[in-house]
Amino acid sequence: MISRAEENLEREIGTIIERVKQVQNAYVIITSREEVFKEFEIGKLSQADLEEFERRLSIMKPSYDYERRVEILQKWAKKEGCKWLRNKHLTQLICLGMQDETVLPTPLSIRDFVLSTVTIDSEHELTKMMLEKSTETALVFAREISEMSDDRVLFLSYAFISGFYDLRNLGEAYKKSARHLKIGDPMNFEKLLDWFKDDKVTLGRKMQRGRLISFSHPSYSEAFGHLVRGDERVQRTITLAIQELVRKGENRDNLARVIAFQFDKLVKSIRGSLFSELIADEEGAKAMATVVLAEYEELPNGKQMLLTLASDADYALEEVLKSFVVSPFGYPIRILSQLAEDENGMFVLSNIISTYFDEMPTKLRDSLVLKMADDTRARNYIVDIIDSRFDHARLIRQLRNEMIRLPTSANYFEAMEKAIDMLFDELPSSDKNVLILAFGKMRRALVAKRALQPSHREQRSKHEWN
Repeated sequence: MISRAEENLEREIGTIIERVKQVQNAYVIITSREEVFKEFEIGKLSQADLEEFERRLSIMKPSYDYERRVEILQKWAKKEGCKWLRNKHLTQLICLGMQDETVLPTPLSIRDFVLSTVTIDSEHELTKMMLEKSTETALVFAREISEMSDDRVLFLSYAFISGFYDLRNLGEAYKKSARHLKIGDPMNFEKLLDWFKDDKVTLGRKMQRGRLISFSHPSYSEAFGHLVRGDERVQRTITLAIQELVRKGENRDNLARVIAFQFDKLVKSIRGSLFSELIADEEGAKAMATVVLAEYEELPNGKQMLLTLASDADYALEEVLKSFVVSPFGYPIRILSQLAEDENGMFVLSNIISTYFDEMPTKLRDSLVLKMADDTRARNYIVDIIDSRFDHARLIRQLRNEMIRLPTSANYFEAMEKAIDMLFDELPSSDKNVLILAFGKMRRALVAKRALQPSHREQRSKHEWN
């Protein structure tokens, strides 16, 4: 059913278009949300009628690139007499900020910024105002998306997740998600793709991994992100969209990133199982481990995700963590320390230390070994680390047999310390010192408890989401 407002809009635009047809060398500018114009296009005119005189400008196909935006800024600032324009440093600060496409992306946002900063010459205040006026643009787009039908919001969820998709699989996932969301009479997937293509959504050329679907401009992605953080309908929609994509095995890298960063915003009853389903797959587990390790400090649930990986996908966490440990850009000290405090994490960390004992910074490595040595749960893992050093030092068979025969006795530690002394010439002194310290800590704990606590892979606890 067409509303009275829609009827009036169609009548007025139609009248304007009919008059334009009768005039030569004339331009008429009609500003409207793209969705409104598309609806008018479907209901009123054929595409051929419009193409005679239509030229659309949008944020995807702007008539202004970075240089033009800066030119608009400076002309507006000169006209209004902005104080900051007389300060070269402040002017450069603003222009450099505008290199980000989401900062003052439209002429309207530039105008609003200029009018709001005429008397401002404070770097802090200018930066704050740039952010505020840029965010307003995204909020306008967010309102537009929030007014769309459920099927269109579902489709835009795939653009927000972004990445390469097999369109056939994606179409099937769309149908299932639409059913779960109870969307009545959803638009055909191919029609939706055509509806948004070359406007809000970019469809890349066909590649081996599929076709890239993403938002055509960062401001659209920012706008959808605002809705994910505060609109329950969008939160439920993207949660169920992710669920079907995880089951399809689609786009794991980007799914991992969205789940990690938007975890708190996803439907509470489903989000834990989404995380678990993704890391149950080897490629999905590696993708999530990569995101968690690379973005640990930025993730509100980084610790919980790290420990879940250590519990349920230790093989993937260990494999990805190795690349971070040998990276020349610095060690993930906080992550390694966190693993040293968790029983499942100790298993992963002991394998990392055993493999990269010589490559790791001595101070960091020794602090981790001694930290675990203070925890009774880590005894077997410390033994694994030391045992790996003896393997490298070619421990004699008789001594190894003695250690195996006395695994739960205080004599075991005495035998190990004896082995360390015997291998003084083969082990570097730094190795010897930290290993003796570690075993000293463990033996003192054993005197008090008189027992070793087993800590094998199959006995490690499974992590539970709160």
